Amino acid sequence: MINLFYYQNHITCMLYFCLEFILLAQFCHKFRYRQCKPRRFLS
Repeated sequence: MINLFYYQNHITCMLYFCLEFILLAQFCHKFRYRQCKPRRFLS
């Protein structure tokens, strides 16, 4: 029972980590796109 709880908690932590990583990646991608857009527009 304790082992199952530990395993479930570990999975939850992994899911949260993956979610945070995906959100961060999307944010960085949008920021880069926004930054690169004016340069491309000028040239």
